[in-house]
Amino acid sequence: MVKKSCEKPAAAGAAKSTQAGLDIGTPKNVRQAVPQILQSATTPKTKTAARSALAALLHPAAGGDAAFEATVLIEEVCGGKFALLESPPTPGQWQKLLALGQKRIGGYPLQYIVGHWPFMGLELAVGEGVLIPRQDTETVVEAALAFWHKKNLKPHNILDLCSGSGAIAAACTRFFTAAKVTAVENSKEAFFYLRKNAEAYLYTPVEGDVFVYQNTLFENSVDMVVANPPYLTAAEMGELQQEVKSEPAAALFGGVDGLQFYRHIAKAYKPAIAKGGLLLFEIGAAQSPAVQAILAAEGYTGIFEGADLGGNPRYVGGTKG
Repeated sequence: MVKKSCEKPAAAGAAKSTQAGLDIGTPKNVRQAVPQILQSATTPKTKTAARSALAALLHPAAGGDAAFEATVLIEEVCGGKFALLESPPTPGQWQKLLALGQKRIGGYPLQYIVGHWPFMGLELAVGEGVLIPRQDTETVVEAALAFWHKKNLKPHNILDLCSGSGAIAAACTRFFTAAKVTAVENSKEAFFYLRKNAEAYLYTPVEGDVFVYQNTLFENSVDMVVANPPYLTAAEMGELQQEVKSEPAAALFGGVDGLQFYRHIAKAYKPAIAKGGLLLFEIGAAQSPAVQAILAAEGYTGIFEGADLGGNPRYVGGTKG
């Protein structure tokens, strides 16, 4: 598994700061530290002190990931890997870091703040209006790689539906180097990032609706259809964490029961999938039985599931017989 571009410090969430004499090792001290950090005009004297102080500011939003997020922001503002920085932030850089920190504790996603995020070793442009690439989705790409490796074949035509930023499409162009990869996205806001990332990773971006795009495809023309569709239920949409609410609802809501896209794609795109080809879905943790049943009802065979890094069901796939 490819790790994030910035490794989480071992002591994430338990950092202490000597900045302004602050001890931020407890929740109570964290709450007390935030206003003191914001009101202090003093720039930390070392990069480590800067990270500790910034982590204290970020803690209400980032929790145990505060030191990691502080590292990401420092690298972004100071323009280099934390381990290689030779000096602390300048006063101007520190004020910018404090401003970004305030934005983050207001619930704004870190990924939107920095404007890019890693996925399987690739750096993707992201921002408001597009779903943030998540490491759990890497297991979907790994499942595709394992499927074709087992068959000792390589797909020639790959279709990525509900592509968002193009994370899966970009990874497919990296690992299936001879394949033509097409990525379809309906949201104009998300398509901006899909097209931008296509410039770097050379898949074909298409602005289109997955509920009608199947009408443009020839029979047996696609070796693999992969999709990370919206799959949250109506109830789950009402329980979202604050920062997830910053992501586009259209990329999250999958109908009342969360299965609307699975039903359509499994049925409507089957004619376009070549014999022996793969349909592969990312799923919600509780959706595996339902999605497997949808694939079985449509006549897919060799149906399988797999888990993410946390051990939760994360993908379901099936073969067109």
